[in-house]
Amino acid sequence: VLDMDLRGKADAALDVNISVIDGSIIVSAADDSLIRVLNASGANIAAGRGSVTASVVSGIYLINANGKTIKVLVK
Repeated sequence: VLDMDLRGKADAALDVNISVIDGSIIVSAADDSLIRVLNASGANIAAGRGSVTASVVSGIYLINANGKTIKVLVK
């Protein structure tokens, strides 16, 4: 689980940059990868290619990109 109190976190496992700023998860990839942001139940919150911004409340979210998934804790 990545604790996203810090802004601008690069995650090597997904090959993306993940930031949480002002109630939004911002995910960007160097290429045109499909990125999905899911809530803890697995429901799709946002999806796109290359970059995604999702407005969220505190909780656990899943970021899926490049065939891999990680958990992000938003406080």
